[in-house]
Amino acid sequence: MSFSLEATNIAFGYAGIPLFRRINFSVPAGSLLMITGRSGCGKSTLLEICAGLKHSAEGHVCWNGVDISELSRGSMLKFRCRTGYVFQQHALISNFTVAGNIGLPLKYHERFEGEELAKRVSDHMAIFGILHLADKRPEELSVGQARLVSIARAFVMSPHVVFMDEPLSGLDPHTAETVSSVLAKAKSFGNVTMLIVSHEPALIKSLDSNVLLVENGTAAMHHSSEIGSGSGGLADYFRSGY
Repeated sequence: MSFSLEATNIAFGYAGIPLFRRINFSVPAGSLLMITGRSGCGKSTLLEICAGLKHSAEGHVCWNGVDISELSRGSMLKFRCRTGYVFQQHALISNFTVAGNIGLPLKYHERFEGEELAKRVSDHMAIFGILHLADKRPEELSVGQARLVSIARAFVMSPHVVFMDEPLSGLDPHTAETVSSVLAKAKSFGNVTMLIVSHEPALIKSLDSNVLLVENGTAAMHHSSEIGSGSGGLADYFRSGY
């Protein structure tokens, strides 16, 4: 099962200065939406609002038709158990191994233990190609390896929706290609809704999805197929050097 997501008239600002306003879009259940735009336009803030990690000044975000701003703390926690989030910084716990970090949501939310926990964690590490990292700690990982661990952790609870903030940030070309392949595999699962913030045209084009372009305080919907096309939309945006 996956969540649909709808954002209506979203507005946000800092210290009375508007960052964006009247942003509207919807993401059907099981689909992928890329969010792009120039640095400072509010992409990451918009993602956090959609994930319920930050409150908008105006507007509403609904998951499966439920306005998350109206949920009680307990109800929101139940909803959040069915989501995954990949931060720009890996947010791994330093005194846990890779396997421990990935298994932590299962222990905390699902009370998995013993063989059941070990098997679920092992299965997910194998899917994302990091089984060989199971006993390493975060400080022993490269930036790319830590990013893959974060992605595996985001999917371990079989979430209905996953939010990712710049998954290729700070990666060398080879590692970026590896992570891009992992994201394509995650998309092929077909049973999870994904929102991914990225300014990488190669990644956006490869994932063949709708793209929300945030600029000048508002947003417009495009499709990744526009990248590399003649003119207009995303073609003009990326050609301008963004």
